[in-house]
Amino acid sequence: MQPSNARPNVISTLERRNLVLQLIPYAGRGALGSSEIHQQVLNRLPDSRISLRTIQRDLQVFCASGKIESLGTDDVGASQWQRVDKAPDASLKEGPLKSAKVALGLVMLIEHAAHLVHGAALKDLQESYQQSKQLLERIHPLEGRWLNKVISATQHLQLLPARINETHLHEVQRALLEGYQLQITYFSRRSRTEKPKIISPLGLSYQDSSIYVVCLEAGEPEVRTLALHRFRSTKALESRQAQMPSDFDLRQHVQKILVEKAPIQLKLRINSALRERLDPSETPLTQKQKLTPLNDGWHLLECEVEYSQGLKWWLLSHGATLEVLEPASLRHTIAESVKTMASFYEKT
Repeated sequence: MQPSNARPNVISTLERRNLVLQLIPYAGRGALGSSEIHQQVLNRLPDSRISLRTIQRDLQVFCASGKIESLGTDDVGASQWQRVDKAPDASLKEGPLKSAKVALGLVMLIEHAAHLVHGAALKDLQESYQQSKQLLERIHPLEGRWLNKVISATQHLQLLPARINETHLHEVQRALLEGYQLQITYFSRRSRTEKPKIISPLGLSYQDSSIYVVCLEAGEPEVRTLALHRFRSTKALESRQAQMPSDFDLRQHVQKILVEKAPIQLKLRINSALRERLDPSETPLTQKQKLTPLNDGWHLLECEVEYSQGLKWWLLSHGATLEVLEPASLRHTIAESVKTMASFYEKT
């Protein structure tokens, strides 16, 4: 366990990389070698134990992202680096009004998105949040009038966040930033046992009240999603590079937990209240949907949609306001769920 007063590893990594990038000259203003950069970093951060290999790894990350480029090697064979972009115009400075707008944006985002992000991930923003709030309240009261004037809410029940070990979160974040594998102990909810695993972290997914680590397990071809609150230990394997699938897209993987790969032709019988809510001028189910009145006062909704877990949960959440007509497989799934639910209340 790291001391409570220590800087989280992921924060130290970000601070070091920001410093490294600041030290590298802009295009047309010379170049620096990795050893020179390493020495300047040590001069700026005298209490750190940063190795030359770490700086070289940072430079490779910046090079791969297109932020810096090599100008060849010096007399001893060391690579010389420069920034790809040119130095910014010194006459362009942010005025106080723009700073106030940035402060307002930060406060609004934190206050309105806090329910979507685990509390552990918000702690590092608290200092900036408080400074922004003071700036608005004391120096820019006009912008500050927006505070407490807008609220975001949901009609869905929000579960309490799962308890996580913040050390595990910071270790995963640092592994993601630096691109190496982790050795973890993971608690399996099904077997009720702790299992050792070696994983290549691919991303973090903040879903509802939990944080999930999207990863590849050593020797397994399929991308897995592991709940961070079930991590019991983490160990950095800095010498082992993380494995990344060539066609992997984190957003696509997380957002589309599909029951079937191909879209389905959905047909629903919906009542008038739900029809009003799904009107194209309100909150439609899809952009290309067809609504047709039926003789019994209900309406037929037809559209093409992905068959996902989210679709099933959405259909069940609307209860008796809709009936699934097609496809038959989805109708059967919803019917079986409804029958099971109804059986619980037969004796009441």
